[in-house]
Amino acid sequence: GTGDRGMAAPLNIFLFQELQRLQRIIKIVRNNMRALAAAIDGTVVMTPDLLDDLNSVFDARVPKKWTHDPSGAEISWIMPNIGGWFTGLIDRQVLLSTWLEGDRKAMKSYWLTGFTNSQGFLTGMRQEVTRQHQKDQWALDDVITHTEILSYDQDRIRDVPEE
Repeated sequence: GTGDRGMAAPLNIFLFQELQRLQRIIKIVRNNMRALAAAIDGTVVMTPDLLDDLNSVFDARVPKKWTHDPSGAEISWIMPNIGGWFTGLIDRQVLLSTWLEGDRKAMKSYWLTGFTNSQGFLTGMRQEVTRQHQKDQWALDDVITHTEILSYDQDRIRDVPEE
């Protein structure tokens, strides 16, 4: 398999990029919360932006800078309340940590909507399958992704899926 090829494996590159994105989001939240605490303490000026963020947190809403960059592009998941957003943050951290620390052998399933770039995950899978069948001269464009949404408990999944 390609799981032990380091950064030569497309899904390892994908995992690295997802970890970078999650770290960026955590940094944004940490810096924002520190700035809010300093403004509440009176050590920095409470700017209109910080006041908007404070009102969001007070109302249990997710501050916009946690979900969108200054250009307005979405950088994290959208949730109606801050509790759900933090639950999503923790769930994503567990997903990526499990994958990173346990290798793919620990991954019985993948939470596609838990990734910031789900399409990148699917592309990485197609690239790895293509590389595994290089001797058969498979082309990336010929690899078809088939997904079935099943309603069952992840704890009941016993084996890692085949190719």
